[in-house]
Amino acid sequence: MTDLYLSQEEFQDIFKNHLKIEVYSKPIESLFSVRSRNKIDFSPYYQRNYVWDETKATYFIESIILGTEIPPLIFFNNSDSIEVIDGRQRFETLARFFDGELSLKRKGLGLLKGLDRKSIKTLPDDVLDVFLTSTMRIIEFEIVNEPKLDPLLQDKVKKEIFGRYNSGITPLKKAEVETAAYIDDEITKSFKVEFEKHGELESHVERLFFRATFDEPSRMKLGDALSFVRRMLVQYRVPVTYFAQGKKGEVLKRLYDQFGDSIDDCSILAPAFLAKVEFVAQLTQFLRDSGLPHNRSLNECLLWGLFVVENEGEELPSTPPTEDFLNAAKVFFTDNFAAFDETDRHFYGPVIRRYNSTIDFYEQQCGISLHIYRAATEESKDNMRELMNSGEAGETISEMESLRLNKPDPTRLSIEDIHKLMTRRKFLVRPPYQRQEVINLPKASSIIESILLGIALPVIFVFKRTNGVSEVIDGQQRLLTILGFIQAEYTNELGKSTRSKNHAFKLRSPRILTEFKGAAFHELPADAQDRIMDFQLFVVTIEERLNEAFDPVDLFIRLNDKPYPIKEHSFEMWNSWVDKEIITALRKLCRKNLGWLYVRVPTQRNFRDRMENEEALAIMSYLSAQVSDNTDFFNDLDLYQKDLRLNTRIKGKNNVTNALIRASESEKGKAEFQEGVKATRRNIKKLRLVLLNRNIEDEKELNAYLEARLNELCHPDKSSNVRRAYQDYYVLWMCLDPLSLEITQFNRLEMYDEIRSIFRFFREVPKDTSDGADAFRNVVLAFHQKYKIEPRRLKLSELEKANLIRDQENECSISGAPIFVGDEIHVDHEQPLATGGADDASNMGISHPDANLRKGAKVSDK
Repeated sequence: MTDLYLSQEEFQDIFKNHLKIEVYSKPIESLFSVRSRNKIDFSPYYQRNYVWDETKATYFIESIILGTEIPPLIFFNNSDSIEVIDGRQRFETLARFFDGELSLKRKGLGLLKGLDRKSIKTLPDDVLDVFLTSTMRIIEFEIVNEPKLDPLLQDKVKKEIFGRYNSGITPLKKAEVETAAYIDDEITKSFKVEFEKHGELESHVERLFFRATFDEPSRMKLGDALSFVRRMLVQYRVPVTYFAQGKKGEVLKRLYDQFGDSIDDCSILAPAFLAKVEFVAQLTQFLRDSGLPHNRSLNECLLWGLFVVENEGEELPSTPPTEDFLNAAKVFFTDNFAAFDETDRHFYGPVIRRYNSTIDFYEQQCGISLHIYRAATEESKDNMRELMNSGEAGETISEMESLRLNKPDPTRLSIEDIHKLMTRRKFLVRPPYQRQEVINLPKASSIIESILLGIALPVIFVFKRTNGVSEVIDGQQRLLTILGFIQAEYTNELGKSTRSKNHAFKLRSPRILTEFKGAAFHELPADAQDRIMDFQLFVVTIEERLNEAFDPVDLFIRLNDKPYPIKEHSFEMWNSWVDKEIITALRKLCRKNLGWLYVRVPTQRNFRDRMENEEALAIMSYLSAQVSDNTDFFNDLDLYQKDLRLNTRIKGKNNVTNALIRASESEKGKAEFQEGVKATRRNIKKLRLVLLNRNIEDEKELNAYLEARLNELCHPDKSSNVRRAYQDYYVLWMCLDPLSLEITQFNRLEMYDEIRSIFRFFREVPKDTSDGADAFRNVVLAFHQKYKIEPRRLKLSELEKANLIRDQENECSISGAPIFVGDEIHVDHEQPLATGGADDASNMGISHPDANLRKGAKVSDK
């Protein structure tokens, strides 16, 4: 049999000696010509699905029209076709816009509001010309000087490149993006001063609003605190039902910008905010002393309510709270504390309950009606529409040129050149809007290994100011990684010599160059050191003197905001490198049952398919592959109780990744995981049997029925707004995996009610249960025991067989044909063991062999 797996030497040789890399640019009009489109495959199977929403897609198109630098497309030339290895989201967005399938949305337009609702057919001619002539930078890989590789081996090379371009992304957090966006905001700066000057404000905010429990260690960063302040300053202006739906992001941003424009003296805001926070701190301390636990959801609602009362022109409660106020709060929140339960705290229902309870409390205490804050009225809806349609519409198309970047071509600089440049010139590697150095050692090692293999890295963007300081806009993590590994320093903006956080680190677990594992730069062979120092980086330098209107913060945000990176232990990543047969089997199984079996509804509005449905099947396949007679059935699932509710999760998704690595590197590992996939296929058949209890001929109607029955099964006491989760499928796996298909067929009707009862126990553990997790395991094991297949242990003696033939009056127990002692015979279980029959003499008969074989697992007529 052909070896399907590249040896270490073969893989290394291809990357070192037979991989041609070409860098070029192409106008969009040329890239999307008919001939070019016919050659380019932007969605090979190892690519994840298209996940960008219309806002992100619009933002990207606007960036191109503005001339903003964007990451290059990574192509792999197969000679017959060209596959997009990295950049599928960008390429497909361009294709959709080019084909007229995408219209620009106002929410995604940062500057050119005049392009709202424009499609490629309705773009003004001058803008259309700018779009079509804009160039896309392309890095193209091709295997040369090599006999044509086996398709599976070539597939391995492509996926290795894909993984290197997609696993190194460390996405910006929301607070990090906001830190950049509000770097010059006067209100933010005033609060930052207050936080740094007065420790009590930071202490209160961190303790009250960022800890799930009172004793939890601090995780809050200053950026998180400032983001919280900006939200609380304006959230009261949005009806509860509106922001409970998750629609608050863009609205609150607009409200905050509007609020900032109306403030003349920012210095008064922080003391007033501190006074409210101190009031909440004193009130919640009293509630804790009275026996109520720490609850950040309650604390946040109390603070929000103070803004509501103030907005109504009412006098705020005094600080410290009066004794009457404290006693009233104690009675109210003791009676209504369940409304502030933190389970699913971000879901619609819990948000509505806790904010409405807060309104009830403040209405009672202040004697006023606050109904307008509960739900959106026609007036508030009109205000929201006006707010979302207002703004920078004055940025007309004619003004676009003043915003466009004077875009230079990238310069090729060796790492040695970069080092000299950064030593000689002042470099601001971490401008204020940049995050701290966050790259971990495995990712840093992967970057160095890519350099040693000659795989091109993404472009580095630098803004050269007129004062001589060069500001790194994008590529900070890569630069610091390289400088840290070669043990080099750089001169910062103050003229001081500075080191990377990972200075002099050693390579950790390289995937291909395993001989360099644990090596520091000076420990590498001389030729490897030379390869690193001679490696060419692409650097785009944007000069301030040529781009007076250029805002480096805008470019930073455009390059980093909402990148939708591929998570490390996810199907999106597994899909990119796991053995093709396994991935194909899982994706096929998912598509076949997607009409009713899903974690995320694939048809919902603005659905971004992050391949979670395939991921759930992959995890269940892993679980089935792990189960054996010597393994605890629950070993790979973490089952724990929170209040009266149970939760379960896989103990480590990295274990799934490791199993898939074995499946992609050895035939034994592949066979083991394939058995898990087969078990998942059987489990889906069993689940379908349990769900279906009547005749349905129409496929669409059948899928709808199975979908509804599955929702009722997993959420027995919830009639609407059912939200499925991975743990629903873990519980189903616990119930069904050990059972035979045959026994499920015979007991399917009663099984539905029993599994539903198991889910009811899972959702709400009986109050008198001492250990809910342990009790749940026993419930599941009892279910297994009830439908267990008895092993075939009983063996009849020759005398017992002869007596059975006489008791049957010499008739075959299956066909009724004459049968005698001396015939070739089979011992037949009248009710098969596979369907729950007992392994004892009362369930046995003597039959002719051919009759027994024809019977199979059917129940005898006898």
